[in-house]
Amino acid sequence: MVGIWGMGGLGKTTAASAIYNKIHHRFQFKCFLGDVSDTERRYGLVDLQKQLVSSILKQTTICQINNVQRGISVVKGCLRPRKVLLVIDNVDKVEQLSAIAGDREWFGPGSIIIITTRDEHLLNQVRVNIRYPAEKMNKEEALELFSRHTFENNCPKKEYLELSKKVVSYCGGLPLALKVLGSSLFGRPITEWQSYLEKLKRIPEGEIIKKLKISFDGLDYNQKTIFLHISCCFLGLEKDHVTKILDECGFYATNEISVLRERCLITIEWGILKMHDLIQEMGKTIISDKSPTQPGRWSRLWNPEAITDVLTNKSVSSFSIKFNINAR
Repeated sequence: MVGIWGMGGLGKTTAASAIYNKIHHRFQFKCFLGDVSDTERRYGLVDLQKQLVSSILKQTTICQINNVQRGISVVKGCLRPRKVLLVIDNVDKVEQLSAIAGDREWFGPGSIIIITTRDEHLLNQVRVNIRYPAEKMNKEEALELFSRHTFENNCPKKEYLELSKKVVSYCGGLPLALKVLGSSLFGRPITEWQSYLEKLKRIPEGEIIKKLKISFDGLDYNQKTIFLHISCCFLGLEKDHVTKILDECGFYATNEISVLRERCLITIEWGILKMHDLIQEMGKTIISDKSPTQPGRWSRLWNPEAITDVLTNKSVSSFSIKFNINAR
């Protein structure tokens, strides 16, 4: 089994698709299960099992699967003697893997099973030893991808070069953001580019935030609270110091910070808490979304102007507000 893991929008599905398309001709039995998380949420685990068996056997006689345990037996019986290529895309629960690929022994010799996920811990749970972290694009790669979607070329038009570099910098090497913003700016004049960039400073692109927020939505209440604290107040500080503060506030942060790292919502570099800029923007959007023009109703404040406005005008809501005293 091979795992590809990383934050949303890094191109895990694209990478898995490219691998599948390159080698699928070597396999008689193959299946690409796309967006397993969404399929399981909409239709259940039994539907995933039926998809797998029908795709491998190229037949629809699968009515014998009427519950998950029966499905496991059928999957094992059908696939154990066969060399299979299987991609299981966007897994977010170990139950999904347990139902369709619970063990390497379910598949015949020479089989390749590729799993994509935002959660590294899932790969630990099913003992995936070969894993590849999806990585951000460098500046040259990012500019080329952005240009393909914006100019249908590998490089920007000369008069758009500096503005293109600003957009690429904003995207932070995230392919999803490069594609979304590139498509949004396609065919637009320079004056609209400038206006759009000014807007992004205050209002992040909704389609990007929606995709990134999937990882946040999968957290429990305590984990969400810690994530929002970190995104607004604790980035750039030592993990151990932040952990001690949060533990003393009753948040059990020692384990929860590990969960946030495994789910690619934070990184820890040389003991320092860090986060992709767009993930941080997502956190701020979650906090301000219901009252974007009324910072006094936000649960946390990080912008110096907003902090000054709230304290000066005494516009604080009835619930407690956390201030980032290091805001600049």
